Amino acid sequence: MSASAGVTQAWEIFIDAHSGEMLAKLSAVHSLGIPQMK
Repeated sequence: MSASAGVTQAWEIFIDAHSGEMLAKLSAVHSLGIPQMK
């Protein structure tokens, strides 16, 4: 398994565990261009 595949699987587990709500909020923040996690 490649490293990126492992990261993808980890994100899928994280998203599933949080019903995607937290990811949606993070995506909204990133789409606004707030330089907080760069």
